[in-house]
Amino acid sequence: MSFLTDAKPMVDLLDSLNPPQKEAVLTTEGPVLVLAGAGSGKTRVLTFRIAHLISSGLAPPHGVLAMTFTNKAAGEMKERVKKLLGVSVPWVTTFHSFCARMLRDEAPAIGYPSGFSIYDEEDSQSVIKKVLNSFGRESKEAGRVLAKISDAKSELIEPEEFARWTKSPMDRWVGEVYRSYQKELLAAGAMDFDDLLMKAHQVLANNPDILARWQGRFGYILVDEYQDTNFAQYRLLKLLAGRHRNLFVVGDDDQSIYGWRGARLSNILDFEKDFPETKIIRLEQNYRSTQTILSAASAVVAKNRLRKGKSLWTSGETGEQLFCYQAADEAEEGFFISQEVEQLTKKGVSLSQVAVLYRTNAQSRALEDAFRYRALPYILVGGVRFYQRKEVKDLLAYLKFIENQADLVAFERLLSVPARGIGKESLKKITEWANAHNMSVWDAFKKVSEIEGVSTKTKNAIAGLVKFFEQMDGLKGRLPLNEFILRVLEGSGLAEMLAEEDKADQKGRLENAQELGAAGYEFLERNPEGTLSDFLGEVALLTDLDRWDPTTSAVTLMTLHQAKGLEFETVFLAGLEEGLFPLSRTLSDPAELEEERRLFYVGLTRAKKKVSLSFCSRRHRFGETFNLPSRFLEEIPADLVKREGLAYPEKYRGQSIADKPYPRAANRARSEDSASTRLRTGSQILHPTFGQGQVLGTEGEGEALRVWVRFSSGETKKLFAKYASLKVIRD
Repeated sequence: MSFLTDAKPMVDLLDSLNPPQKEAVLTTEGPVLVLAGAGSGKTRVLTFRIAHLISSGLAPPHGVLAMTFTNKAAGEMKERVKKLLGVSVPWVTTFHSFCARMLRDEAPAIGYPSGFSIYDEEDSQSVIKKVLNSFGRESKEAGRVLAKISDAKSELIEPEEFARWTKSPMDRWVGEVYRSYQKELLAAGAMDFDDLLMKAHQVLANNPDILARWQGRFGYILVDEYQDTNFAQYRLLKLLAGRHRNLFVVGDDDQSIYGWRGARLSNILDFEKDFPETKIIRLEQNYRSTQTILSAASAVVAKNRLRKGKSLWTSGETGEQLFCYQAADEAEEGFFISQEVEQLTKKGVSLSQVAVLYRTNAQSRALEDAFRYRALPYILVGGVRFYQRKEVKDLLAYLKFIENQADLVAFERLLSVPARGIGKESLKKITEWANAHNMSVWDAFKKVSEIEGVSTKTKNAIAGLVKFFEQMDGLKGRLPLNEFILRVLEGSGLAEMLAEEDKADQKGRLENAQELGAAGYEFLERNPEGTLSDFLGEVALLTDLDRWDPTTSAVTLMTLHQAKGLEFETVFLAGLEEGLFPLSRTLSDPAELEEERRLFYVGLTRAKKKVSLSFCSRRHRFGETFNLPSRFLEEIPADLVKREGLAYPEKYRGQSIADKPYPRAANRARSEDSASTRLRTGSQILHPTFGQGQVLGTEGEGEALRVWVRFSSGETKKLFAKYASLKVIRD
C-alpha cells in the first residue's frame, strides 16, 4: 500500500537515474554505504530514495529520518522531496535540530526541563568566564578551554573522564572547570551546542524504553555527508538504527576535510565492521566537471592511503588543460587572477560563475586589493572583508591613535584590546579630572600619577600604555612602514592575545593582523615616499568600497572549506605553496597531510570547465618567505597542466603591466634590469631589508635569474634577482 492518497508514480523518475543511482534508491533493506564521488548526484539519490520509500508504502512520511549537516542542505532536500511527493516529510533535518527536537520530549529523563535553553557561543563564553574567575583563572583562557570541552563532548567524554582522556597533563585542571561549567548550565536549564548531541546520546544509551520508542519510530534512516560525522554522531546513529538496521549513508571518503573539528574518517572507512551485511554502491559518473579536471583530481587523491577508492568519469567533454601560473609574490598573483577574470568577462562569462579559493582567510587581502584595483565586484563568503575583520580593525585603531591622538573612537577601542585592567570607574574619574583641568583624556593619562582615587594597579597599566605610545611615536618614520606595523602589533600586546585566541579555534586572527604589515609593504612599493597617514587614508577609502549590490554579478572569494558542496564554471586555486597548502603544521603528520590533499581534491572538483592554479615564489607571511611549489602541483600528471610564470613564457609581466601602478613587481622591473645583468659570483650587494651581502652563486638568466647571497648577518638566502631590489655595490 502507499501512504499517499495522491502518490506520484516513481517509474518515470527512476528511469532518469543511472544504474548505480537506481540501485542505491531501490536497495531499501539493510545497511547501505554509498560512496558518492564529487558531482555524482548524491542529493538526487537521497531525495528519490525518500520518495520511493514513501510512495511504495514501505514507510509513512513520519517514519523516515534523513539527517545532514546544514540547514540549507536539509531545506533543499525537504523541498525536493515535497516536489516529488506533494507532501512534506517532517524528519528531514540536521543532526543538531533532530537532537533538540528529541530532547524537548526526553530531557526530563536526565534532569533537564523540556523547555531548556540552547546557548550560543557568546552565551557559553559568558558562563565559562564566570567559572574561570571562580577558579582564579584569567578570562582570556575562555576560548581555549571551551574548545577543549567541545572536543571532549564530541568524543562523549564526561567531566569525570576528562583527566584520563586529555593528552596534555597541563590541561587536566580543565576537567574541573568542565564539571563546574556543566553544573552552571544545568542550574540555568541550558545546553550548549555540543550538549545537544551528547545529551541525546546519553538519553538513548541509558534509557532502554526511550531508545525502543525512537528506534520504533523510524524504520529507515538516511545520512548525507557521512564522512563528516564525529564520534558522538556515529554512536547516535548506531543506537537509532539498532532495531531495523536500515541505515543508508552517503559520503565520500575523498572529501573528508573536517578532522580538525572532530570528524572521523574511520566512520566511513570502517562502516562494514559495525554492519557486516553492508551493501556498498559507488557513484562514479560525474555530471559536473570535464574529464581533464576529474583525471587531475583523481591522480592527486590517489596518493592517499586512507581511502576506499573510486574512479570518477564523465560522458561529457574532455575539456582544456589546467593552467598553472608562478607569480613573483602575492601582489602579482592577485594581479594575474584579476586580469584573467577580467578577460573572462569580455568573453561573456558571468562573474557569478567564477570562484577564487584559498587555504587561509589571510590570503583574501591581496586578492581583494587586486579586484578593487580593477573595479571587479566580489563577494567574500564566510567572513567579513579583510579591513573589516576585528583583529585588523583593532590594530588599525593603534595606528590611527599613533597618528592622531585626538581620535577618541580609536582610543576607546584600543583601551580594551587587549584587556589592561582599566575599569569603567577609573576611566570615569580620569575623564572628570581631565574635564576639570581642561585637557584631553589622553593628556590626563600622562598625568595619571596626580589623580586621586585611581588604584596603583590601574596607574601602572596606564603608565605602561603611555610609554608604549611614546616609543612608537619615536619610531614612526624611522622604520619601514611594514616593520613599524609589526612592531606595533607586538608591542601593544595584540600579537600575544591573538596567538592565545588562535590556539582555541585555529581561526588565524594573528596571521590576519600580520597581513596588515604586508599591506604596508605593498603600499610603500607603490608609494615610496608614503607615510603612515597616507597609508591610513588609503585604507579608510578601501573600507568604504564595500557597497556592491549582492544581487549583481560578482566573483566569489572563499576558503576551500567553505567551497565544499558548491560548483562554478571557473575556479582559481591560489597560494599553492609548501607550508601554506599544505599547511606547515600538517607536514609531519601523515593523516593530516592526507586531509590537506583531500581538501585540494575538493577544490579541483568545484570546477565545471576551467581550473587555474597559482603559487608565489615569495610571500609576505610573518615577514618575507621564499616558497617551494606545493607538492600537490607535482602530483598532477604533466600532460594535464599548462604552466607559465617566472620560469615560463612571459605573459603577465613586462609590457602587460609595466605601465600600471600595481602590482609592485612590475614597477621594480624596469629600474632593476641593469643591476640584474651585473650580478655575478663575488658581487657585493645591498638589500633594503637584509643589508649588505656577497653573491655566492647564480642560476638561470633573464627573468628567471636567481642568486644565492650570504648577508653580513651570516644568513644565506636564495633570491629572484628581478624582484629582490638588489643594489650592486661592487662587481
